[in-house]
Amino acid sequence: MTPISKKHLSQKLLFFLTLIFTVLFPLILYAQESEKAFHERMRWWDEGRLGMFLHWGVYSTFGGEYNGSDYGKEVGQASAEWIYLKSNMPVSEYRNAALNWNPSEFNAEEWVKMAKQAGMKYMVLTSKHHDGYALFNSDVSDWNIVKSSAIKRDLVKEFIAACRKYDMKVGFYYSHEKDWKHHARKNQDLNPLPDKYVDFAKKQITELLTKYGKIDLIWYDTPVQAHEEFNKMCAGLIRKYQPECIINGRIGNGLGDYKNIGDRAIVDPGLTEYMESIMTMRLNWGYDKNDDFWKSSDELIKMVSKSACRGSNFLLNIGPTPEGTFPLQDQIRLRDLGKWMDINGEAIYKTKGSPFPKEHVWGSLSQRKENNFIYLHLWNWTGGPITVNGLKSPVKNAIFLDTGEKLSVVQEKNSTSLMVELPEKNNANMLRIIKLETEGKGFDLTKGPDFEGPKIKHVTSRKITGTITSINGVDFSILGKHVISSKTGCEIYDDQDETIQFTLNDHVRFRLNKNGDIRTVQNINLLEGSKYHVVYSPYQNGWEVEIVTKLE
Repeated sequence: MTPISKKHLSQKLLFFLTLIFTVLFPLILYAQESEKAFHERMRWWDEGRLGMFLHWGVYSTFGGEYNGSDYGKEVGQASAEWIYLKSNMPVSEYRNAALNWNPSEFNAEEWVKMAKQAGMKYMVLTSKHHDGYALFNSDVSDWNIVKSSAIKRDLVKEFIAACRKYDMKVGFYYSHEKDWKHHARKNQDLNPLPDKYVDFAKKQITELLTKYGKIDLIWYDTPVQAHEEFNKMCAGLIRKYQPECIINGRIGNGLGDYKNIGDRAIVDPGLTEYMESIMTMRLNWGYDKNDDFWKSSDELIKMVSKSACRGSNFLLNIGPTPEGTFPLQDQIRLRDLGKWMDINGEAIYKTKGSPFPKEHVWGSLSQRKENNFIYLHLWNWTGGPITVNGLKSPVKNAIFLDTGEKLSVVQEKNSTSLMVELPEKNNANMLRIIKLETEGKGFDLTKGPDFEGPKIKHVTSRKITGTITSINGVDFSILGKHVISSKTGCEIYDDQDETIQFTLNDHVRFRLNKNGDIRTVQNINLLEGSKYHVVYSPYQNGWEVEIVTKLE
């Protein structure tokens, strides 16, 4: 056995004492936080309800594809941002991709402005994902955007400056447990983390927390419950350097300020804890050039509405292109969401969810905290009257939030049920909300709704290539074949021709594209007999056309 020197023992003792102090001292301070102070610290997050998630890094340069194979189709754990691990590419090749990465079109202010216009109140950027690559200038590793890229700019610094300029709360994702570059949990390794990595993570997290001023949220990921001391250290660093900062639930061991559920899921009704649902625009988190499975604007709006009615925040993800821009279809959906939030935001922001564990056939409700307003979210429009159960107080007024149109209500004296008369047809283009004003507050939880609706269905875009067969004003028909599978440079079409008619009526919104601009159909001259490529989504009883491209 090799003798251990006194110097070595002293160094070991100092290391452990420092670690204990780093972990325990901030946690002791945090334990002293009163319940009132905790809720005050959570207020901006709880009232904000809607945020934007951004997965962006070296992996974006591959677009989900490597050597002709697509790794972004969500097979098992594979995602576009997992391509380095799942493709088994040489380390040198991934490093070269980083060294050549030049996101010259990145403009942090444009990102923040688009998020703000969409109604987002906070943004979360991947400061370091599982590949260990940092989007900030780190002194503990050269594997970062400043030292290992062609652009050599601190993008975290630019991002946080833009968020502050436009009054956007700023958050950073940091993969604290999984780091393929620095050999921590390359797969699903549950063994203790190497001391070298623990020291690295401590120093790099400290950099993130101390170099850029106030940070509002840290979003950790992929925790291992057995690594409790490490997770406590990661929490302790935040409590020490950013005591007002909120920590998400994926730090592990119950150390977060709120809970996260699984990926791409909406919380169940009746929950009372701080919760956050995270959702992708399409399948992948990171950019995937072959992923055409965008959710429709209507579906995303319904998800925002359902999250609010269930008392949860909604964090919507975008995978920017390697150049640093948002894909066009993401922009379309952000614009649609923003227009809806401009009208209906008071039913989302600063609200509480429904107190009931189940929902109504027509939808559910949210409620204002400071007054007697209740908002009925009409997810399923069937026409005719709807019944609202569980109200303790008489209703003084009922209007459509988008038009201000007054609605007739019937409520028996001392009854907990209310009937609201609705038109047979929904003449609006998007989900509608009814605003109720009651004389008092409160619900009778024993008389609430008992409907359990289906889980949200993933409704995705479709693509058809064919010939315009008829044009009538802004309506048109196309005869062609649908794309059933696509990969860069190679699209596979259905065998059968199909005619699709797009009619501009109450259920169709057109967002057509020409030369990279989003326009309405009235601005584009379609030619009968010419060949076009059309991207569209199901929308209520019709279709929503998103992009029309004329083929040469």
